[in-house]
Amino acid sequence: MPLPWRYRDERATGLSARFSTRACEIPLILTVCLLLVSGCNARLRTEVETLGTTLTRASDSSNHYICSPKTDAGPELLEVGGELEDGPPATTTTTSSSQPKSIGRASVTLNRESRALTWECRGGGDYLPFSGLERRPEVCPLSLTERNDCDKGKVFLADFIPQAKADWFAVTEIQEVESSRTTTLTDTEVEPASHKYVLTIPENGFPPVPTRFNLGCRYSNGDYCMISATVEAVHADAAEQTAACVYSDESPVIYELNMSEENNSIRLICGVDRFPQPWVYGHEYCSGDSVDPGRCKSRMMTDILPTFNTDWWKGIPESSEGAVFTIPEDDFPVETTSFLVGCSRLIDDAPFCNVNVTVAARTRPMRETTTPPPLSGAVFSEVGSLPVSVLIPAVLIVAHAVA
Repeated sequence: MPLPWRYRDERATGLSARFSTRACEIPLILTVCLLLVSGCNARLRTEVETLGTTLTRASDSSNHYICSPKTDAGPELLEVGGELEDGPPATTTTTSSSQPKSIGRASVTLNRESRALTWECRGGGDYLPFSGLERRPEVCPLSLTERNDCDKGKVFLADFIPQAKADWFAVTEIQEVESSRTTTLTDTEVEPASHKYVLTIPENGFPPVPTRFNLGCRYSNGDYCMISATVEAVHADAAEQTAACVYSDESPVIYELNMSEENNSIRLICGVDRFPQPWVYGHEYCSGDSVDPGRCKSRMMTDILPTFNTDWWKGIPESSEGAVFTIPEDDFPVETTSFLVGCSRLIDDAPFCNVNVTVAARTRPMRETTTPPPLSGAVFSEVGSLPVSVLIPAVLIVAHAVA
């Protein structure tokens, strides 16, 4: 039943009034929404700027980094000199809480002009990898870029820099004191102990080939900062004739050594707890292009050095001093030849260190084999001239011995 006109007019008037009221509310709602959106955007920008991973460059260009944990967004890595690994020196957005823990990354190059790397693990941070400085210094291969992988796959720094020693590291404990946000400036909050690390490579400690590895800071909540260090090579004096093996996950390392009558010794250093290749290096060598057991073509040393003797090897390759191989000056081959030996970080597995040795041809004449001269008649004449008193006892002694 249709409504009377009076009710229609009243309903229409009510609806009109309500629409009029809502129409007035729309600009207010839109204004509030714009303010809220603006506020949300402003808050988001503030979080990105405050909680993002920041890398800055200082004017002194020293290799100095500061790693600090940031709430909900991982650590902040401040660079005091050095190079930013990816992109320009700017603020970058960290990962969300649903993704793996955030990290700060940087890269640095060490050489004779810049031999030291300094990094501070603020906010209770410790050395990465875990317990890497308790015995011999340990770092992470360049391929291990996650904290857990780095902790589990750590290796000796000597695998990258053969002469590395514990005293290359200086560790200082930093006790940080931070003003409380909710109390007066006189009230302070003591944070967990932080640490400052300095790695200094001596001038004579650089490796013979370029090498790279990772180290940094780690935190109990899973955050970490990682620094990729590139160490430039300094070629050793050729007279040293030494192959101190370096192990690279990027590509096999190859050393070239030369032996001659003037330089007739070489030294092979695999490193402590490393493995010589081939295993029976004292008798065999690899004729291929790698000491990888899957590619090595074993040959006997006597195939190229006919007078070879196992005594030519002295020492133990898998030690800090290594083993010395010496060819006697008179035992060099007639023609130039070569052989391949080396080491591996793991048992019969990569990474490998290849040492290709070229042996120059002899320049001295071959040794002549001398035979003792035959007994001359003079000897018998001298025997015959001996008195009977001497000959008879001698004959009796010989006869008794024969009997």
